[in-house]
Amino acid sequence: MDPMISYAQNGEDVILKRVFGDKKTGCYIDIGASHPENLSVTKHFYDMGWRGINVDPLKNSMELFTQSRPDELNLNVAIDIEKGFLDFYEITDYPELSTFSAEAAASLLEAGHKVICYPVERITGNELFEKYVESPVDFLKIDVEGRERDVISSIDFHRYRPKVLVIEATIPNSIFPGWDNFESIFNFGEWEPILLNSGYILAYFDGLNRFYVSEENKKMLNCFQVGLCLWDNFFIHSQIKRIADLEWNCAERMKQVEMLARMLKESEVDREARGTQIETLTRMLEESEADREARWTQIETLTRMLKEKEAE
Repeated sequence: MDPMISYAQNGEDVILKRVFGDKKTGCYIDIGASHPENLSVTKHFYDMGWRGINVDPLKNSMELFTQSRPDELNLNVAIDIEKGFLDFYEITDYPELSTFSAEAAASLLEAGHKVICYPVERITGNELFEKYVESPVDFLKIDVEGRERDVISSIDFHRYRPKVLVIEATIPNSIFPGWDNFESIFNFGEWEPILLNSGYILAYFDGLNRFYVSEENKKMLNCFQVGLCLWDNFFIHSQIKRIADLEWNCAERMKQVEMLARMLKESEVDREARGTQIETLTRMLEESEADREARWTQIETLTRMLKEKEAE
């Protein structure tokens, strides 16, 4: 079997593939979709034939999704506990850090990042499901830079039952505090009880995300026994891309080497031709010199004969 290509930041799509295997069709919802390929949890499944809903408040993100995935529903909104509009701070030089927090935006601006602000429409998670979801959801992914509680609180998980949930569970932009103090960057304590009380079972924590399985699909828990390993048979897309870039650069270098070798060979041929021309001209010059000497000898002979005849 050909290796899977993983696009996700932390192998989330690899873990999900264990659950869903080679299922050719399916439905997902990606809240905080960010990019259709880079660090995407859904790209692998899209390529398999799945289709879903991509949600992100970042304008550029949704433009990219609209261009590359026109056959999906791409919503340029934010999921929140209330409807309306909210100021969104886009970090133009580092979009992944974009936020609804004015304080975080001010801190990023002070750190030298470029920030622009514009209003973004908010809808609730329940509205998302009511208006746009037409088939059972295989997995729901939530990555909203610290606003996970608001998103989760806006969804009635007793009514809407994605089979698997993948939710970022650490404080945004955290610096690794060391394994002895790793729990200091966890943020799931404020929202996990909502899920556990809604009939979801914690299946796995990968150090960044918490995976949950609905009780009616608890047989899927077998797929979460261990972390990523050789049995998953996958390659990381960024590494493949890097190798492809290196191979392309090597191929271009080889073309340059071949061109220079050809030019050198042509130069050698030209040099030999010029050498032949020089030899020919040298020979012609020598022959001309010999002819000139012969003519001088003839002139001297004729001059002497003329003088001798005059003397008679």
